[in-house]
Amino acid sequence: MARALVLAMAVACGGKQPVDPANTPAGATLCRDMASHLVRVLEPQGADDAMVQKIEQALRERCVDDKWTLDAQRCFGAIRTIADSDTCATLLTVDQRDAFQRALEAALR
Repeated sequence: MARALVLAMAVACGGKQPVDPANTPAGATLCRDMASHLVRVLEPQGADDAMVQKIEQALRERCVDDKWTLDAQRCFGAIRTIADSDTCATLLTVDQRDAFQRALEAALR
């Protein structure tokens, strides 16, 4: 299951770079809310509470540390299905997407 989640996120995180990467940088509160929402959407089946917390923390840290744009935070914070994340992924730079994927993989170990 954990590998399927990483694969789904890797596919979802493809796409082009944002038009305006200098958009308003991440805010800790919005990143926290976005990460919490995204974990609920992902519904990591078979993951215990500790694993879910690791995934959420990894998402939150990448959002803050990699300075995701306000648009990206809002987009990921509003998705209803994992497929919706394709659009949001285009709002991240390649480096942000790569760091996001590595953080998810590390959280799932």
